[in-house]
Amino acid sequence: MSPRSDERLLVDAWMQSPGRDAALRVAEWLDANSSTFSSVLEIDLRHERCLVLDFGRGSALLNAPDADNREPALTARIRRSMADAGVRVAVGRYDELRPSYESSRDDPSDQRGVHLGIDVFVEPGMMVHAPIAGIVHDSGTSRSALGFGPTVVLRHQTGYGTPFFTLYGHLDREAPSLCPPGRVVAPGTRLGRIGTPDVNGGWTPHLHFQLTVDLLGLGRRFPGMGRL
Repeated sequence: MSPRSDERLLVDAWMQSPGRDAALRVAEWLDANSSTFSSVLEIDLRHERCLVLDFGRGSALLNAPDADNREPALTARIRRSMADAGVRVAVGRYDELRPSYESSRDDPSDQRGVHLGIDVFVEPGMMVHAPIAGIVHDSGTSRSALGFGPTVVLRHQTGYGTPFFTLYGHLDREAPSLCPPGRVVAPGTRLGRIGTPDVNGGWTPHLHFQLTVDLLGLGRRFPGMGRL
């Protein structure tokens, strides 16, 4: 059985597992303790004005041929939108159906277009920090086109002992060496910097931030896009 088939079975199994209850417990804990978290970036997103970008079907940002919906053409449109809005930060939404991703994988039967994280678009080189105490669960670099590039995954647990994970994708080359597996991190610990397109998988510079209660045994290879 192929690794991709294994992944599908794991996802389907999780949907029927106690993981859904764990997700609710983690969400409640995060909501109750959010005031104690550090900012994930040098810019504190709790106080910074942000532009929410639309990458869904019919988006004005994605009205060009597919080749123009990638870096550097898309980067130019995103930067122009941010400049017009007078902001330093733009955000891509969680659970958004993104048609530009539907043909990004090699297997036509495995179409992915549902965004499973939050994208935070800022200038490359901006520092990324751990918002919550934890331990480095996995780190490394995906060298595939449109992959995560340098990635760090942290393991945390709630005050009641429920584990969960946060994933930080599209970082710089230093990130994996800064965050070897097993390293204990405190809130505010440096994880790396926002990577440039030649390093980060070929994307407009941004942080892909994702939270899950179960990595399905995939570590940093956990998908950032869900199946359609």
